[in-house]
Amino acid sequence: MNVAIPENGGYIWFSNKDIHEEHLCQIKCYGEADMDTIHTINTNWDSFIDPLTTGHVYGAKCRDGYVLYKVKQVICPNLKIIVLEYTFNTKNSF
Repeated sequence: MNVAIPENGGYIWFSNKDIHEEHLCQIKCYGEADMDTIHTINTNWDSFIDPLTTGHVYGAKCRDGYVLYKVKQVICPNLKIIVLEYTFNTKNSF
């Protein structure tokens, strides 16, 4: 899912490119979704990383498992202050 990004943006991107050398992005954007409806993170990762968007749910690979998170609020993009709701598991199922 790609969102329209204005030219003049102060946006925040989540990156986990240092988790695995071969994959620059191990993130999946589910768009506006309810986290309770996502039971397995799709590991067919997005090839383009969207900026963190309020209301969007993302799944991502971590060093020791997987995280599913929803962006609740982007408070200050320049200082990278955001509010997330998240859940973590050592496997890609929730």
